[in-house]
Amino acid sequence: MATTWFVRLGLGDQVAVLADPAAPLSPGLVAAVWSATEPVVVPLRPGDETSTAYRLDPAIVIMLTRRRDRLQHWWSELQPDQQARLLEHRHDWLPESYRHILADAEGVLTQSTCPETGATRLRGSPLTRVFLEWQARRAAAAP
Repeated sequence: MATTWFVRLGLGDQVAVLADPAAPLSPGLVAAVWSATEPVVVPLRPGDETSTAYRLDPAIVIMLTRRRDRLQHWWSELQPDQQARLLEHRHDWLPESYRHILADAEGVLTQSTCPETGATRLRGSPLTRVFLEWQARRAAAAP
């Protein structure tokens, strides 16, 4: 997936797109992705060239839905304490012991050595981090 347009979005927009890739896009979101060099949006009603309502291209919807569903399956297989730790550290580094967990999601994007301790630390892929943010927001909104 060419994600140049996706990583340029703010975190809230990324979460909204991942949560429902087939949803109509807000005008602000259309403007944010319109200048992408790859075809990203199409009119909400195909063939309506005067439409001001847009959605993601169907191929992108399918790809994002598949990746989101794969991440949801991965998430459902985790233990509650693993989920809690991932949510707690969704904006920062995870310890080396989480390598196998991240690998089952979408892999480890970045690995670094902590200057204070010398320990290896990890970050997941951008889409995994957006997925974790989505899960955190869903948990916070739950009664």
